Amino acid sequence: MPTQTDKRQKEFEKELMNFENEIDAEVLLLKIITARYAARRLAKESPVWQGTYVKSHRVGLGSQDKSHEPIPLSLPGFLPPKASSAKAAKFKQRAVKTMHEKILNTKLGEKIVLSNSVPYADQVEFLGWMKTSAHHTYGKTMLGIKTNAKRLSRLAASNMRKMGKRIKKRSDIGPVIKVIARGIRESE
Repeated sequence: MPTQTDKRQKEFEKELMNFENEIDAEVLLLKIITARYAARRLAKESPVWQGTYVKSHRVGLGSQDKSHEPIPLSLPGFLPPKASSAKAAKFKQRAVKTMHEKILNTKLGEKIVLSNSVPYADQVEFLGWMKTSAHHTYGKTMLGIKTNAKRLSRLAASNMRKMGKRIKKRSDIGPVIKVIARGIRESE
């Protein structure tokens, strides 16, 4: 027959497991929020000539996505040179949406790698493109993450509190976080 001490020990272990699950869930949510913020910043900071560079930002889950095919955006393959800013903005919004959907599939403990697959990505980043100076797309994105780290962390914590229920099993973490993350509208 279990003693009172055995019952307390089991209760403590159960509470500890719940606490560990909540911490893991909040870390995963913070990772997703930060990656989504980064994807938005990458698109915002990307130069648009014909849209190839913006469409070639990649989200790798677990490792870098090294594919070279532009992201299918259900838009025409390329923007005409010197397209209107409204068309360029729509192009960027589609790229962000595509990246966000892939980011939502992140699993607990999985690394998210954002990269660009076009051969001239380094030139756009560090040397400039189409008679412009260097764009520093990834550098500006990293600076934005560092500048907004506390805000992004508070956003994750407040959304975890709003959830209102505890995560009982580790298998609940991914689906619950996916639902929470879909409802979050981060602002820059």
